Amino acid sequence: MDNRTQTMKERVRRQEIENSKNNYDGLLWYKETIEQMSWDEIRELMNERIKNGSWKTYLETLGKPPHLIKHDYLLRKIK
Repeated sequence: MDNRTQTMKERVRRQEIENSKNNYDGLLWYKETIEQMSWDEIRELMNERIKNGSWKTYLETLGKPPHLIKHDYLLRKIK
């Protein structure tokens, strides 16, 4: 393998690493858990968060309410 090929492969690999860092979702596990919950479990989770005062922070952390995470998951699954 010549130097040009090696340099190109290194550039591609560095770009792949950078792209994976930019696309990393640290909350993916939580979102996937919500996707697998039943609608009753999601309703209970929402009621609990509202009652204990952590709802606003929970939404800010997740980016959207759990029922929308579930809804979007089901739509993706249908397509």
